[in-house]
Amino acid sequence: MPDKKGLSGLVETLNEAFGDLSTLDVTTYTGNVDVAFSGEGDNRSLDLDALFKNASQLAIDGGLSLMLATQVRIDGDATNFVAKGEIPEYIIRTHSEAVKNGSEFRGQIISFLGEKVAGVLK
Repeated sequence: MPDKKGLSGLVETLNEAFGDLSTLDVTTYTGNVDVAFSGEGDNRSLDLDALFKNASQLAIDGGLSLMLATQVRIDGDATNFVAKGEIPEYIIRTHSEAVKNGSEFRGQIISFLGEKVAGVLK
């Protein structure tokens, strides 16, 4: 059986490789964005990380409104945010599908990692 440092190192390596698997965060925004690209010429792409994490530092014309947010923890506890007012059905469907897909993917990754850890511990 690997020593404690070996298991800590394995967990640390897995966290670096796959990110934090203890929570699933899904946020759904509406709005208009005229500029949020990275790269130049044919290599331009929408930079969603910069858009959502650093919006105050970007030169963006338009606006975003958070409509729905869901956080599901590994123990199954969930926290939800729903904006005031009517939310169109297509936004609710899109958000629900993202939560479902994210949960399924996270479950598969955790199962895969569990099998690998079990193999190491044999």
